[in-house]
Amino acid sequence: MILSGKYDKKKALEQTLTLWNEIAENPQMNKFFALKALCMDTDMFCHCPICEYTVIVYGFDFSKGFLFADCEHCPVEWKEVNKVDSKRTQPCVKSYFGLWVDTYSKYMETKDEKLLNSLKLYAIRIASIMEDKLDELESNQK
Repeated sequence: MILSGKYDKKKALEQTLTLWNEIAENPQMNKFFALKALCMDTDMFCHCPICEYTVIVYGFDFSKGFLFADCEHCPVEWKEVNKVDSKRTQPCVKSYFGLWVDTYSKYMETKDEKLLNSLKLYAIRIASIMEDKLDELESNQK
């Protein structure tokens, strides 16, 4: 088991907020290219500062690409809104992030510009979740 200690909770939330604000401004971007545009580390688990903060790798198999985040330690309580795929177990994927992933996949397949508005709205919602969590973290530190 390897635990990543690259980020503390506050930094992970701040960087995730920055990431999703960038995606909201440029909804045609995926997380990798948004991180790159922000000159942030693209070599992190799931291209997500929160996952980088919480990730634990269990028997990483490079041939299959298995990796599992330690979702129990995720600092975000994700509201379940995406019930499309019951096989998904990660709380973030059952939330607005999962809706963003599904919509982004459709956008990449079709290049339908109408989907960009939904992508932007999901990114704004995810950024809002990060803002709320940062506010909560700061008020708990007072």
